[in-house]
Amino acid sequence: MSVEEKEKVISKTTLITAMSVFFLSIFIIFLFLSSKEAWQQKIKEASTYPPEIEDLRKENTTLKAKLDFYRKQDSVYTKLIATRTFDAKDTENFRMYGLFKDKDKKYTPEEMAAKFNIPNEKAIKITEVQGDNWFIIPVKGVHFVRKAETASSIAKKYYTLLRDSVLIKEFNPSIKIDNLVFIPYGSENTK
Repeated sequence: MSVEEKEKVISKTTLITAMSVFFLSIFIIFLFLSSKEAWQQKIKEASTYPPEIEDLRKENTTLKAKLDFYRKQDSVYTKLIATRTFDAKDTENFRMYGLFKDKDKKYTPEEMAAKFNIPNEKAIKITEVQGDNWFIIPVKGVHFVRKAETASSIAKKYYTLLRDSVLIKEFNPSIKIDNLVFIPYGSENTK
């Protein structure tokens, strides 16, 4: 084979290779374009959830919104209780009361008034039930105890004076998660 013949064979081979690559590229593009819609449909189907999961997602969104609302309300409620004052002369407005059990009968209404910052001992009522004295005492409000809360962490929310932080534990000897505790008046909350 001469050089000229070799060049013709190489040219033919190059031409055939180039044509093959060209037609292969065209064929791949054709396959891509003809399958593109099917792929997009499969992707769309894969990205949508079954109706049950969609319902759960909607319910989850609703519950998150409610939780955010209750957290904001809880903050407002806590501030309201923290600033509530006891006015012995006020007989028109709502007043909340808590029950205090005195097993040993060691307190008088006057002592209870002094202990829980009630300037008028007549606002405290006492009743004997099954041998125990039960005092009905005005309180600022109630608090729902959450996980990891202690008497002192609750007190920080409602009292500005450190000495008042013991009142919650004195009024509520047993503080348990998911229970309500009474918030007695602090020394700064009396008129």
